[in-house]
Amino acid sequence: MEKVALLIGSEILNLRGPHHDLDIMQRLLESRGFEIRRHQEKTATRDAVVAAYRELIEDATSDHCVVVYASGHGVRAQAGPGDSPALDHRLWVPTDFPESTPDDLRGITATELSLLQWELTGKTRNVTTIWDSCYSSRMSRDVGVVSRALPRAQWADVEAHLIRRGVIEQVRSRRDAVGNPWAVRLVACGPEESAYEYENRDGIVVGAFTEALSDTLEEVGEAGLTWAEIIRRVRYRVRRLFPNQWPRAEGPYDRLPFTTDVPDLTGVLPVEVDLDGQVRLAAGRIAGVAPGDVYAVQPAGAPFRSLETSLARATVTQVSSTDAVVELQFLGGATELPRNARAHPVELSMRRRPVAVVGTGPEAETVSAAVAEASHVRIAEPAEADVPVSAHVSGGIVELRDPQGALTLPRDATAMTGIVRTVRDLNRYARALTLEELTSGTGTSALDASFEVEFGRVVDGQPVPITAPGNMVFCQEHLYVRMRNTSPSRLFFFMFDVGVSRRISLSTNTNPEGLALDRDEEWWVGRSPATRELVGLELEWPEGFAGTKPRLETIIVIVTHRAEDLSVLQQEGVQKAISGDESPLWHVVAQVALGGGRELKESESEQQYSIRYAVRQFPIMVHPAPPPQEEATRFRYADLPDRSLRALPPQPTTPPPAGVTLRLTDLSVSEPIAGGAALRVDALVLTGSPDGNGGHVAYHAFTGLAGAGGVPQVLFDGHVRDHLDLAIWLSPARAAHRPLADLLAGQVITPSAAVDPAIAAMTATAKFIDLAHGLLAGQEADVVAIYRTCLLSGEAFGTVTGREAVSMPGVSLAFEVLPR
Repeated sequence: MEKVALLIGSEILNLRGPHHDLDIMQRLLESRGFEIRRHQEKTATRDAVVAAYRELIEDATSDHCVVVYASGHGVRAQAGPGDSPALDHRLWVPTDFPESTPDDLRGITATELSLLQWELTGKTRNVTTIWDSCYSSRMSRDVGVVSRALPRAQWADVEAHLIRRGVIEQVRSRRDAVGNPWAVRLVACGPEESAYEYENRDGIVVGAFTEALSDTLEEVGEAGLTWAEIIRRVRYRVRRLFPNQWPRAEGPYDRLPFTTDVPDLTGVLPVEVDLDGQVRLAAGRIAGVAPGDVYAVQPAGAPFRSLETSLARATVTQVSSTDAVVELQFLGGATELPRNARAHPVELSMRRRPVAVVGTGPEAETVSAAVAEASHVRIAEPAEADVPVSAHVSGGIVELRDPQGALTLPRDATAMTGIVRTVRDLNRYARALTLEELTSGTGTSALDASFEVEFGRVVDGQPVPITAPGNMVFCQEHLYVRMRNTSPSRLFFFMFDVGVSRRISLSTNTNPEGLALDRDEEWWVGRSPATRELVGLELEWPEGFAGTKPRLETIIVIVTHRAEDLSVLQQEGVQKAISGDESPLWHVVAQVALGGGRELKESESEQQYSIRYAVRQFPIMVHPAPPPQEEATRFRYADLPDRSLRALPPQPTTPPPAGVTLRLTDLSVSEPIAGGAALRVDALVLTGSPDGNGGHVAYHAFTGLAGAGGVPQVLFDGHVRDHLDLAIWLSPARAAHRPLADLLAGQVITPSAAVDPAIAAMTATAKFIDLAHGLLAGQEADVVAIYRTCLLSGEAFGTVTGREAVSMPGVSLAFEVLPR
C-alpha cells in the first residue's frame, strides 16, 4: 500500500502557527511511512493548492492511502435577508486571499473542497482529511491566543465565484456533494465555531487541534483505537485549553487510523509478554484502561462467552499512557497463553482524574495524601500531560486552579475542614468532566427514535435559539430548553446543568425518572406552568466562586426509551449501591455517583435489555457580568460580530493601526425612497475613547447627499481604539433638516456602571446609535436605517481585508478602511 500526504499551510493575516503545524504533521506521517507533498507560502496560493489536489487525484490508485491536511484561516460568508437561497458559504484562506477582487475570489470554498474530495474517493476509499481552521469567530481569551477565523466575507462575492466556476451546477448534479461516506474527515471545530492557535509549553505557536491530534496518535501507536475513540481524546485535550472549541470526526470514523479496517469488537486488547516475563495489554491510559480493570483472556478469534470459560483472568495492576501490566490467574486448567491472545473487558474500574499538587512541605503532603484517597481523582504522574486541575499549596493555603484560572478561594491547608472541602471540590470537578464526555449510545444502546431538543435565550418573552456551541451568554440573561417527542413511542427526557463551578443539577428534578412525553408532546424548561409564559431560567454567577472570567457551562439533555432514576448524577456523593443495566450510560452513572468499579454482563441475551439513550449537549460560555444593552434600532442589513467577540476581543499578533480613514466608495439606490426625492446620507462612526477610559466612546457624524460630489466620501478620519462601529441612514433630502453632527451636539451618553469596560463600551455604543436614530426620525419620518457593522482591533479594523461590499434589496454600497 502506497501512502501519500498533501500538507498545506497558509500562514497569513496574523497567524504564526501553520508552518509549525506542517512540521508536526510531517514528522508524524513520515514516521508512519507517508510520502509528503508540502505546500506553503508561494505554493499555497489558491491555484497552487487546487493544482496540487488535482495532481494527488491523478496519481491516486485503489491501493493508495491518502491524507489531505490543511492549516490556516477559515472565513464564513453569511447570507443577507435578500440573498436566495439563504445558505451560508464557508471558505479556506490560501496565501493569496488578500489579493481577491469582486471578480476573482482567491479563497477555496468548502463546496469546492467537497467536490475534490469526491473525485479523490473515486480513486481510493482510504482517504483521511484533516482541517485545522474555522469558519466563524467566537472569542479569544489570552494574549497569544489567535482565532483561526476571518470575521467576514461577502456572500454575493462567493455566490458569484461559485457560479463563474460552474460549481453550483456540479452541486446540483449530485445531491451528496457535501457528505462523503468514504472519507474520514477530522475537523478542528464545528461549522460555526472557532479553532485556535497558541504558544505551547515549548514556546512554539501551534494549532491546538493539530498538537492534540499528533500527541494522541503518537501515544495510541498501534493500540487499535478507532478514529471515534481518538477524536474523543483529542477533544478532551483541546477543551481543557479552549472550552468552546469542539474537534470532531465525520464520515466513517469507526475505522482504524489511515486504513479502511473497522474493528469487530470495541475494548478488546492484544495481550503481550515482554522480555522480563511481564504480561501487558497493548493499550493504556489513553484508551481508558485503569488499575483494577478485569479482562478475560481468549485466543484470537475465539468467541467470548464468559470469564469462567476463558483461559485466564487478567487484572490490571499498573498503567502507563500506552500499555498496562496485568496479573494473570489461569482458569480451567490452562497454564500458558497462546500467541495473539486477546483480552475482553469484564469489569472496568472507574477512571479517576489526575490532579497535580503544586507545592512542598507538610501541608502539600497532607493534600497529596487526601487526593490519593479520593473517590474520583488521583495524584498525577510526574510526566503525565493533560492534567485538568491542580491544587496549589503555599504558606498554609490551598486553592484549586484549572487552565482558565482560579476555581476556589484560598483555604486553610492546615485545617481538616479546608482539606475536606478541597477534595470535595476535586471530586465534583471530576464528576462534571465525566458527565460532559457522555455521548449517545451505540449498538444495543442506541436510541432509534426521533425527538427534538432546542436551546436558546429568552428575549422579550420569545425564544431565540442558540445553534453554535461556545456562544457567550451573560449573567441575568434567561435561557430555555424545548424538548419534543416526534416518535410513536413514549420517551423520557432529563436535563442536567453542569455549571461554571462544575456543580451538576437536574433541572427536570420534579421527574427524577425522566419527563415522560408521548408522541407530539413537548415541554419547555423555563415556561411558567401557570401562565404558559416563556420566562426562562435566569443565569447566576455562583456565590463564592473564585472565577472572574467567562467560564464553560454545559446543558446536557439525556433521552431514554424507558423510565430510569438518573437523579444520582446531581448528588454530591452517594453512599449506597445503585441499580441499572450494563449500558455505557449506567457505566457513566456509576462513575459520576460512586467511583469504584462496574461488572460488565457477559450474556448476549441480557444485553437486549440495555437502556437505549441519546445525548444532546449545549456548551456555552457564561460571562460573570450582566449583558450589554442592545440597540433598539433595526437596520435593513446588519453585519455584526458575535457579541462574545466584542466582550473578549481577540489579541492581534501585530499592533493594529492607531488611526484609519473610512471611505464610502459606492452607493446605489434602485428602489424609490419617499417618491424619488434626492437622498441624504447620514453616518455615525464610533470607536473607543483615545484615553481608554472605560465605557466612554468617541463618535464622528457625517451628513451628505447621495451622489453629491461623487464617491468616495470620507465618513471618518481619525484615531481608533478597540472597535470601529458604523451606522448608515438614508432619508429624503430636505433643506431645512439639520446635519447629524448638529443634532448630536450637546447630547451626553453616560457610560454604564458595568465593571467590564468592553461591555460598558458596547452599551454606550448602542445608546449612541439609538439616540442618533431617534433624532433623525424626529425631523424626517421617512428615514431608513440601512446598514450597520462593527470592525474590531483584532481584525485591524478591516484594513487587512480591504473593500467591503454590501448588496441588499434596492440598495448596494461599498466602503473601505485604510490605515492613516
